[in-house]
Order: sequence, then C-alpha cells, then structure tokens
Amino acid sequence: MLGNGYADAPPTSLDTDDDGIFDRVCWVTWWQTTTARHGEVGCHDVSGTFPNQIWNRDLEQSSGTPNDEIAVSSVVGMDLDGEDIQDILVAFGRSLWAFDGEQGTSSAINTEWSNEINLDYRTWSSPSLADIDGDATLDLVIGNMVISTSKSDIRPLVDGRKHRI
Repeated sequence: MLGNGYADAPPTSLDTDDDGIFDRVCWVTWWQTTTARHGEVGCHDVSGTFPNQIWNRDLEQSSGTPNDEIAVSSVVGMDLDGEDIQDILVAFGRSLWAFDGEQGTSSAINTEWSNEINLDYRTWSSPSLADIDGDATLDLVIGNMVISTSKSDIRPLVDGRKHRI
C-alpha cells in the first residue's frame, strides 16, 4: 500500500475462537492517487507478542464518483457460511464486500459472495445486523437499505416492508 492511507474507520476486534479474548483486529483504509481512490481491507492476528497481518485485499472502485470511495464504514464480523468462523463484511463506495475471516477470500464463503454486492447509494455508514422482518434470521442494514442473501424470504411482501436481494 502507498504511504498516504487514511484511517477514517475504526478497526474492529474479533474473538475468532470464542474464548472471550480478542485475537484478531480487522480494518479498512483508503488512499488516493491523482484521479482515483483505492480501498483495502485486512486482518491482523493479535494473539501473539506482535501483531501479524494474516491477509489484506484491494477493494475495487465502484461505479460511483471518486467521492464515494472513502472507507468510513467499520468492518463487521459475522459467520456467513455456518463454519463458526467470523467472516468480514465491509461497505466501501457503492459496494458491500464479504471475505472469509481466515483466508480473506470472497469465494471461500459461498457463491453469493464471490463478488461484491452493488448498492444504490454510497456507503458512509457501517453495516448493522438485526432481524428487521421478524423471521428469526439476521438482516443486514446499511443506511436505508436492507440486504439478505442467505434465504428466500417472502414475509416482507406480506407485511409491506422493503426488502432487497
């Protein structure tokens, strides 16, 4: 990475082995070249004496304007694939990205997350997790957008609530 990165989003601490001790710190940053902005996400293992970077990935520029490409959304950890390892969700630009928490690959989660999800708006808010429609599964909320890719859910059609896939 270039030396002009910005740390606008606070890092997120994760307990990957459920022992009550944070052992991983994940982060997102961005930097600017002459005409383009670039993002990067990654995780460090902090269980030893010194932090050790486990992985990092570039975040491609979305179809938005360069002003959209600012990493101000914190990384969120969630087990997306049911393997008891927290995966990483990060909003950057007009996209939502997910990465396997161990390897940092998007394809290791499942086919729905092999590419970023394009969003209608810039994502200057961190993702939040909540059961919005009362179906006992977590929905992902970013700003005024609700995103779910894990199960087919027709309840929002019945109750009139907005739902995006």
